[in-house]
Amino acid sequence: MPLRRPSADTAVIVSAALAGLHAIYKPDCKLVKAGVMLLLSVTHRL
Repeated sequence: MPLRRPSADTAVIVSAALAGLHAIYKPDCKLVKAGVMLLLSVTHRL
């Protein structure tokens, strides 16, 4: 779910995540907990 504007507020992010879950939830399907990992690769040149 897109945020209206960028946010570091945990409550805003969790609210958006829950809205996304409600949008895709199907009572017949079993869900499995999964983790999300964000990686940032930066190359510094001197």
